Amino acid sequence: MKSFAITLLAIVLCCASVIAISFSDRQHSLVAVFLEVCSAFGTVGISTGITPDLSIFAQCILMVLMFLGRIGLTTCFYLVGEGYKDEKIRYPVERVITG
Repeated sequence: MKSFAITLLAIVLCCASVIAISFSDRQHSLVAVFLEVCSAFGTVGISTGITPDLSIFAQCILMVLMFLGRIGLTTCFYLVGEGYKDEKIRYPVERVITG
């Protein structure tokens, strides 16, 4: 279930980024924007060469995607949910008799 949630979040994040970039920069094709977003999230280094022509907003989205893709969504969830403590886990407490 956790792996499905992470996969679904990655797909939603990439789709939302493609939509945001395509609305901010309408002169580029959807395929080129999709390739840039997937390349940024996967940190693979493939580019169609449109990155210098993108707006600052679109470039910031790509930077955030590169960062999230590099550290991983699982790590991001761990950092965000660090304060959460599972109350179901209890460690046994016992006095140890020596001697």
